[in-house]
Amino acid sequence: MASESHEAIQQWREKVEESKKAELKKELRKLCTQYQAIQRDRDALLFSRKCSFRKEFLPLEEEEKKLNEDLKVEKTRLNHHLTKIKDMVARFRKELNNVRPSPEFVIKLKEIMEEAETEINEFKENQRKHFEVLIKEEKSAFLEIQALEKKYETWSKVEQQVQGTQPVSTGTKKPLSSARDVTVDLPPEVANFDKFVQQNGGLCGGWDVYDHETFLKFYVRYKQKAVFLSHVVPALPGKSEDDVYVHIDWYEHYLDLNEAKKEAIQKWRKSKLEEKKQKLNSPEEKWDAQEKAKQTDIQKKLEKEREEKLIQLKKWKMEQAEKKGIKEEQKLQEKMAEERKKEKEMKKMLEIREYVKKYKEAKEEKAVVMKQQKEMEEMMEMEAKRKLAAITLPKFREMDRHKMMVKALKEKCKEDIAKQKEKRLENLKKQVEVVVQRDPNRLYQPTAGWKERLKDNTTNNAGGPLLHMPHRAIPSWRVGLS
Repeated sequence: MASESHEAIQQWREKVEESKKAELKKELRKLCTQYQAIQRDRDALLFSRKCSFRKEFLPLEEEEKKLNEDLKVEKTRLNHHLTKIKDMVARFRKELNNVRPSPEFVIKLKEIMEEAETEINEFKENQRKHFEVLIKEEKSAFLEIQALEKKYETWSKVEQQVQGTQPVSTGTKKPLSSARDVTVDLPPEVANFDKFVQQNGGLCGGWDVYDHETFLKFYVRYKQKAVFLSHVVPALPGKSEDDVYVHIDWYEHYLDLNEAKKEAIQKWRKSKLEEKKQKLNSPEEKWDAQEKAKQTDIQKKLEKEREEKLIQLKKWKMEQAEKKGIKEEQKLQEKMAEERKKEKEMKKMLEIREYVKKYKEAKEEKAVVMKQQKEMEEMMEMEAKRKLAAITLPKFREMDRHKMMVKALKEKCKEDIAKQKEKRLENLKKQVEVVVQRDPNRLYQPTAGWKERLKDNTTNNAGGPLLHMPHRAIPSWRVGLS
């Protein structure tokens, strides 16, 4: 019953494993088809000759070819390892089918098992290291994507705030003048500055607001020092050192053009004031000029207050963005520290599991080897017993046959003696014959013993009558009681 239940459980386990394998193969086929479909769509969109961005995507195509070649090399390496392990297992099974009860055979089996075990452990260790590297790369990429998403979110929020602060005009919209019309009446420094800003990605040089503010924070703090790059590059996950160098050149050029623009505006204002002074010679014009000057002073004060408020608002926004960036950086560092801690714990757990697994496998292998050794010892013992029995059984059979013969002879001798005795008795009976006649009166005659007894009674009563009869003694407590 126990063997039947064990076989049923084994069959059930095999069925479950086969169903799991079938489901896994089905899922893999489905993923392969999806991957091929996505690849076809991507190739049709990006790598086609009609695509306008083909030159930009050529490096990606070369990178993909390189990755495909690496993948093929990895596949061949894995297939080589798996075939080697498979051959070792097949060799071990073949040796098990031809079992020989000898210690050399056990040593050979042990060597084959150790070779297969070392190969499997080496393969597992290499795969584990490879997967650990991939997991680390995936985590770093995920953190970079999260940082970029947060930057994009802050950029969109800042853009919404800027759009919200612009005044909403009512009524009909005036047609916008062209860039040429706007820059016609401007000084060349101002026109150059505006053109530079338009052609180089706006006031942030093509970067988003968050990255540019981070760059400015470190730029102002370190002032062209050698440690500037070592601090700013880790704070900008999506930017390299070359990008930072390019942005530094752009910002220095931007500062030069902005300074030239300010100087040109100052010169223009001075020239305008001189023109006004020349025009204001008559008293009426002077009084009008005074009124206009008062109004302009009021307007300047209002503009100044407005500019101060805008500067304060901008400063507050920059402080808020900086605080938010510091908080996000702290959160990111905490998250990375937590991830590292979890990774260490996971690594430790995996090492413990691997150690337990190896210990369990070694124990099972030792048990299998001990069982095989025990079976071989039992087989050898049985063989020795068989040989000993083959030698000793004929002797025991000969001894039993001799004892049976002796016993049979003794019984025959006893039978012969009994037969001789019976013959002798028969001969004696034949020689002495006793003939007795029946006398019924003889039965009623007193026997000799009775006669002797009667004689004894007569001799005892001859002395006179019996005067005293012996009695038993009476206890003292009963004396005098009737």
